[in-house]
Amino acid sequence: MFNGHPPYSLFHLFLLPLSTLVLSLIASCDRPACHNTNIALDKYPADTKGYKEELIKQFEKLDKSKLTYWLANYREDNTSKYLTANVQGDGLCALIDLRVNDSVKGIERILKTKGIGYIGAELEDLNFEIKQNSGSTEFVFRNISGISD
Repeated sequence: MFNGHPPYSLFHLFLLPLSTLVLSLIASCDRPACHNTNIALDKYPADTKGYKEELIKQFEKLDKSKLTYWLANYREDNTSKYLTANVQGDGLCALIDLRVNDSVKGIERILKTKGIGYIGAELEDLNFEIKQNSGSTEFVFRNISGISD
């Protein structure tokens, strides 16, 4: 029976669908779960030469088109800026530290906010350079095509 009041309240017509939409958007921003199965990557901390060399070996074996990168951290020291990303796909689940040099193509907003608001975002089509010498191994950021929040 109608009794002068609509059968649905504001909650049913507006707030319930809106809250469902917000929850689904929050859930969709998270990267897929992955678990490292590489014993060598577990053996070293991510910022060591041994870890980086093992990561390079993995990159050489894998189909790079199946890898995705998700921003895990942004940090600065006295001389450089760094992005840390979760890299995963094709059986790989690891971290990669990228030094930001001259090229900032695609990450201007991340640098401006010092990563705030972008942790967990996908770094689309990440390109980086590998620099190695006898004493160190370094991953240097080149560019990304976009950011998926």
